[in-house]
Amino acid sequence: MLSISNPLDNKELKNASTVLILGCGGGFDCFQGLPLYYDLKFGMGKNVILGNIAFTSLEMMDSNTERIINDVGKIDGGEILKNKAFIVTAHSDNNDLEYFPEKYLCQYLLEKKFEEKPFIYTFSNRLGPKLVKEIYLEIIKKHEIDYIILIDGGNDSLMFGNEEKLGSPQEDSTSITALYTLPLNIIPMENRLLIAIGAGVDHYHGVNSVLFLENTSTIIQGVNSGYKGVFSLLREQDSFKFFKEACDFTFKKMPNHVSIVSSSIIAAVEGHFGNYHPKAIANRTRGTTLFINPMMGMFWVYSIEAVGKYHMYLQNIKEKKTMSEVTTTIYEFRKNLKSIRKSQQFPH
Repeated sequence: MLSISNPLDNKELKNASTVLILGCGGGFDCFQGLPLYYDLKFGMGKNVILGNIAFTSLEMMDSNTERIINDVGKIDGGEILKNKAFIVTAHSDNNDLEYFPEKYLCQYLLEKKFEEKPFIYTFSNRLGPKLVKEIYLEIIKKHEIDYIILIDGGNDSLMFGNEEKLGSPQEDSTSITALYTLPLNIIPMENRLLIAIGAGVDHYHGVNSVLFLENTSTIIQGVNSGYKGVFSLLREQDSFKFFKEACDFTFKKMPNHVSIVSSSIIAAVEGHFGNYHPKAIANRTRGTTLFINPMMGMFWVYSIEAVGKYHMYLQNIKEKKTMSEVTTTIYEFRKNLKSIRKSQQFPH
């Protein structure tokens, strides 16, 4: 018998009944988790719940869409957060704003009969880790969640904090911190994963792939089973076809907001290479040099315990209630660093 196995082939996931897949950085990140949703639901018979940080305007949500947390009220700094978490369905309405991928994903799942009543937990990108953790706890309680996967489109979630460029760390760090700090009696640490797909796509935001690989090696050395391994999304797989079809459905609903990350992953899985610009995003990527390659179609799997251990400012932001506080804290942390790890070029 071969000892090599899929990183998701573990007893904790096999024994789980209900899996929560959360978009780590929001936007289309929950879409990058759709191949996992498909295989867990239809291949392993799991109940799968989806959640995501929203980039749409939740302030304009219709009154029929269920709220899971109503007015947060005035918090530190005087900011008032109202109606910041919703259970979005195919019928939700944020007053005809075009950008609403969570709604269109629900419409796709309903139209194709993958779900009878599809919904996605959708919460504001203005919330900090403390409030996001409260939302996680509410979802866990309501659905008896026993396994959680954060999914990141790109790899800036694997930046420790002392790299030359961090990409867009606020949302990723908020999600990682919220998941890492959940009580152990609620979800065991071994039942929490971070999975990244689309390695290299964050180069546009300055994320350096050499430092990403170095960080992965640091986790391998420092935490037993902290790095679970890699597995590929293949164009022949039903899970990929499902992912691509859901993306195409949503892109047509919001043609001015097609996901560069999802489009790059699809292009990579289909075998395109180098400075290839998918048609749907060509207007947005014109003038830039892309590097589509097979690594973009790989899922990189880590324990949240390992990621949290090396996340250098996690303890600084864990009590923050707003994203603006997170942004300020990251800036102050970076300002006081004694050294920065410079970006590097691949030697070959």
